[in-house]
Amino acid sequence: MRKTGLLVLVMICLMPACTWVTHNLEKMGLQIDNTPPKDEKEKLYDKLVKNLYHSDYIVRKNAAAALGAMKTAQAVSPLIDALRDKNEEVRLVAAEALVQIGQPAIVPLTSVIACAGCPPPLINITVLTKIGAVVIPSLVDALKSEGCFDRQYLVSALINLGKPAVDPLLPVLLDKTDCARKATAYILGEIGDQAAIEPLLKSLKDESPWVREAVVVALTKIDDPRRVEPIIQALWDENEWVNKAAAYALQKIATPLAINPLITFLKLGKPDEIHQAAAEALISIGPPATEPLLTALYDKDERLRKTAADCLERLNWEPLRDVDKAWWLVTKHRMEEAGELEDFAIAPLVLALRNKDWQVRRDAMQALKEIGLHAVDAVIPTLKDEDKWVRQAGIEMLKYYGDERAIDPINDFLVSDASCMERRKIYHAVIDDFPSAKIIKPMECPDEHFCEICGKPATYFSKLVFKSLCETHRVFCEGTVVGFY
Repeated sequence: MRKTGLLVLVMICLMPACTWVTHNLEKMGLQIDNTPPKDEKEKLYDKLVKNLYHSDYIVRKNAAAALGAMKTAQAVSPLIDALRDKNEEVRLVAAEALVQIGQPAIVPLTSVIACAGCPPPLINITVLTKIGAVVIPSLVDALKSEGCFDRQYLVSALINLGKPAVDPLLPVLLDKTDCARKATAYILGEIGDQAAIEPLLKSLKDESPWVREAVVVALTKIDDPRRVEPIIQALWDENEWVNKAAAYALQKIATPLAINPLITFLKLGKPDEIHQAAAEALISIGPPATEPLLTALYDKDERLRKTAADCLERLNWEPLRDVDKAWWLVTKHRMEEAGELEDFAIAPLVLALRNKDWQVRRDAMQALKEIGLHAVDAVIPTLKDEDKWVRQAGIEMLKYYGDERAIDPINDFLVSDASCMERRKIYHAVIDDFPSAKIIKPMECPDEHFCEICGKPATYFSKLVFKSLCETHRVFCEGTVVGFY
């Protein structure tokens, strides 16, 4: 007891001296380390982090595995660095280690998911997906804040997480950023959960055409009958990209409800790619589209007729009536075969005279000539057509037939307000085939010049003979052209 008391007394006496020593050491620039010694766990952690940068990949791999087993948040940063290791085994073990650590790794992984110089994004996505649904809120927040070109990896991660991501994503459809809304629509479509149908249908009215397009694509991938009518309505969207998306969507859905809207859509004169997408949608519907397509084969719109004929051919359609076969053959420009059907082919052949391709018009005229006088009644109205090519074709065919029923329509044309040159041309085309007394000679045109030999439009004026001449009668000038019109 006395010894203990003596020891305490000595320590009290020495305390001022210890303080004086410490004070003087600090004056000399020296410090005493008062930090308590590291425990064994901290020493192990430091050693493992150091081993992550060892030259031997096996040492690095074992270090990553050991850090994962420690499950400490401190290990997240060095393990994320290890995801860039040149050895694949080390990268995979580091990824598994981060999965073991779990939630503390979520925010750091999300922040580097697509930054320059960061670990490969696909590895980050794999890690986040394995961690589970707890990462979804962080990913959704990042989806709203990242730039358009950095979202693809976030999108992949959320798609991999599947249905648990649907409810947290739905509010993003109303986000202020177009890119976020578009990406969300895409994700919901890839997940394919019917819980997203109603919010997606509302987004079809989004102000951004790119969002509306993404919504149509998303609806294509969610099997729900509520999507059909809105997708059909998207055919009439003001934006052609949305139109195209709707046409492609209807190809995949292949519902008979879309047949009539698609045929109406084909009349709108859309660009070839969109027009063809709508045609493919009709083909994908199959036999139910045959009758409506057959009706379209008789339409006045040439492009629609051609599309209908092509679709029927793709559907292996076989005509049951000669009239249907005739219209189909003419639309496919197989005029000679159509001509063999005689009376059934007259109407489509006359309509073919409007074609912009002169070869098609020529073949149609030849087929009508082969049919003979049966075609006269159908040809006569062409003399009053607004299209000059149709009128000229009608004149040529009536001239070929020599039918005097053409005289009155010809005379009506010759006194019409058509151009003087055109009237003169037709007059000289028919005067030799019909009694001249019955053909009205058109009035001279003071502002136009005609060959004084044949009456055709004149191109040259020769001072040698003082006459206006056409190309054919230029020889009378011995090839010398002094003036021309």
